[in-house]
Amino acid sequence: MAPLAFETRLEEIGGIAPRYLAAFKRLNLTTVRDLLYHFPSRYEDYSHVYRIAELEPGQDATVQGEIYEVTGRKTWRRTYYVTEAIITDGEDSIRAVWWNQPYLKNTLRHGLRVNVSGKVSVNERGELYFSNPAFELVREHESHDPTHTARIVPIYPETRGLTSKGIRYILRPILESADAEEFLPLATLEKEGLPALGSALRAVHFPDELSEAEAAKRRFAFEDLFLLELTNAREHA
Repeated sequence: MAPLAFETRLEEIGGIAPRYLAAFKRLNLTTVRDLLYHFPSRYEDYSHVYRIAELEPGQDATVQGEIYEVTGRKTWRRTYYVTEAIITDGEDSIRAVWWNQPYLKNTLRHGLRVNVSGKVSVNERGELYFSNPAFELVREHESHDPTHTARIVPIYPETRGLTSKGIRYILRPILESADAEEFLPLATLEKEGLPALGSALRAVHFPDELSEAEAAKRRFAFEDLFLLELTNAREHA
């Protein structure tokens, strides 16, 4: 993707489906700048990858393993469609269950390696399972920098037809291509111990540590104050 100016309208970027553009408009997000400044409201920490044997009920966790079996069925009342996958890490296995996502029956196949992240639930028989977890395919012999699993995952303000997963999927390549030209004085950033714009945007959306996100938030809070004071100075000049 070519470098993107902050003023570029989202509709000018190829590959964003019309239904997502409509959902972004409901959130008042129409430009690259709007999207990059649509900050997460919270984070879920799935950065630690557990062995299946280490899992406990109620835990937020990530496991990596191979899909052993995938099944799909409608419930007895035919109200819901249930997709189930058995994930094995070579020593133990666990079920992952998704509701009303029948396409997963064809997406998840025997032999594929996946990251699965979510809350560990327990059924009436005392068996642990993942309920509606996030997942990502892991391709061996390829560098893998996950977006939705096995990391600190950003959770965004959402709207009808646009989940946080959808926002992450669209935002990340735009973030990597955005022309984040710094406009605050470098001496001021250094004095205040604040990150530059490009680093702050990466850290607020996809931090490696929560402390990075907090530092980025301090930068954007300072930025708001700086721009407000600059506007006031111009109005009274």
